[in-house]
Amino acid sequence: MSNSKSESSEINPIDKNLGRIPKVNMITEIDLSQILTMCNSYERLPTILSYINSIEGSKWLRLLGEWWESFDNVSLYLYKILNDSPVASRTGPIKEMMDEEEINYLRQKFNCENLPLDVYRGCYRNVNENGICYSLSEEIAKKFPSLDRYSINGEQPIVRHSRVLEDDVIAFKNGCNELEIIARCFTVVSDTNIEM
Repeated sequence: MSNSKSESSEINPIDKNLGRIPKVNMITEIDLSQILTMCNSYERLPTILSYINSIEGSKWLRLLGEWWESFDNVSLYLYKILNDSPVASRTGPIKEMMDEEEINYLRQKFNCENLPLDVYRGCYRNVNENGICYSLSEEIAKKFPSLDRYSINGEQPIVRHSRVLEDDVIAFKNGCNELEIIARCFTVVSDTNIEM
């Protein structure tokens, strides 16, 4: 009997949390930006992703766009970006991730060119060809596999030619003059070996 009494007097751990909202420590854009300044190019993306629930969505997207070109490990976090961040609830280009010049350039591209846009990804066959970052320039894309931080010895570098529709574009970034298109999905046209 004492067993049943002690069991009934204990609070079920599930019941303890009913009706309670987990405490989230909110952070300002300025504070998060200062934190990102102290991170290296491999720490920045996981750091900003860790603050998804600590800052308002449009502010988080603005910071993601401001810092995007400083991330060197996007492929490791594709699922989280596309499914567990404010990116997931949006369709079409996300204006918060771009500056005015980038917004206007992207708008002009889709207004002047035949849809879909041709885009290119410099990568490695059977390694990282399924990323979300492409360039509007084939020549720029071809350079990526030869960069030290992206080079993979013993693997075949390729340029992947794909096409993307406007609704699938997340953002256009050009702060590093790479004519970068970030997109949810692409239609692959071809893979061509790059001779190095």
